[in-house]
Amino acid sequence: MSATITIPSKDSTPITVHRWTCNAPKGVVIICHGMMEHAKRYDRIATRLTEEGYAVFAPDHRGHGETSKQTQLGYFGDDANWFTVVDDIYSVIQHARDQYPQGPLIIMGHSMGSFLAQSVCARHQISCDALILSGTGYEPFVSTLFGKGVAGLLTLLLGKKGPGAALHKIVFGPYNKRIKSPTTFVDWLSRDSNEVAKYIADPLCGQVCKISFFYHLFSGINWVYRRRTLKRIPVQVPVYFMSGLEDPLNKKGKHITALAKTYASLGHATTVKLYKGARHEVLNETNRDEVENDLLEFLRFIYNSAS
Repeated sequence: MSATITIPSKDSTPITVHRWTCNAPKGVVIICHGMMEHAKRYDRIATRLTEEGYAVFAPDHRGHGETSKQTQLGYFGDDANWFTVVDDIYSVIQHARDQYPQGPLIIMGHSMGSFLAQSVCARHQISCDALILSGTGYEPFVSTLFGKGVAGLLTLLLGKKGPGAALHKIVFGPYNKRIKSPTTFVDWLSRDSNEVAKYIADPLCGQVCKISFFYHLFSGINWVYRRRTLKRIPVQVPVYFMSGLEDPLNKKGKHITALAKTYASLGHATTVKLYKGARHEVLNETNRDEVENDLLEFLRFIYNSAS
């Protein structure tokens, strides 16, 4: 059963949260969606998770989905930044745990959501039962620092709501170029043409974000991928990576492998699933059944280990 609720954030901004529940949940999964999309796109995996016995909570981040009504699409807000959104997710986690205090707590993030998921675990030192990262990247410190500097300068020149079209083209333009014979501008998302078509037709997907959004994004990635930040995530948290080998963010598995090695060096148990031929959105890929089954098998292991 699914429903849409709102919960107050730390600064009292209403955050729209999509919730899927079942009878007597054995645990809770928090889903953090990616950039230029929204939480309702995760209905299929959320439904499977409820069939597995989990309650699922997925907020629309600021500037996204239904929560964007508080500001606008692609804009966190006049007084909001990366850590405002991180604290929103923490409020959702607290709400979910108040509703369902028993059983494993799983935090899952895709793409930008993977950076947010790691950020909330680090900022609030959450000892969750598993951290699941989908379609994540591992950007070099210098690259994100440079991006932060450029976006910061453009924000000063153009204002917080200044158009981010130029940076959007720089960041996302190369991705589709790595796809052989693309038929749309977002073929890099998935090999499934129906899923790509749904994304293009969705008015809450594909927005060009404001220039200040890019500043906050680069700032967040730059912060979370410092070793001292990752060390704040409790070492007992296992980390599960799932990514397509044709995902432009992953660069043939190099980013995922490097990030997994970093987590392992800090003492975390890591599991890496790389899918041949798959692109950025593995949960919307042609082999999504395989991806979902692997994920559920991992969660069964986590649940049995915690029991």
